[in-house]
Amino acid sequence: MMELRASLRKIEEMNERIEELESALQNCEIRIEYLETNKDHQRKGRMANAEEGDNDEPLYLPGFNPPHVQTQAEVHPYKSFVIIRL
Repeated sequence: MMELRASLRKIEEMNERIEELESALQNCEIRIEYLETNKDHQRKGRMANAEEGDNDEPLYLPGFNPPHVQTQAEVHPYKSFVIIRL
C-alpha cells in the first residue's frame, strides 16, 4: 500500500511538472509569434534610424558579432611598463 501511495505521489509530481513545462512552452510560442510578427517592422525601423544616425540602440544584441564584421582586439586594462636602467 505504501508503494502505491509513493507511486501516486510521483505521478502527481510529474503531472505538475508537465503542466509547468506546457505553460513555459506556451509562453515561448507566444514570444516567438510576437517576434516573428514584429521582426520586419523592427528591422526596417532600426536600419532607417541607423542610416540617419539618430539611434542610440545597438544594431545587434550585446555579444553578437555578425560574420561579416571584424571584431576589435581585446584591450588589456593594464598598461605595460618598461624600465630602462643605465
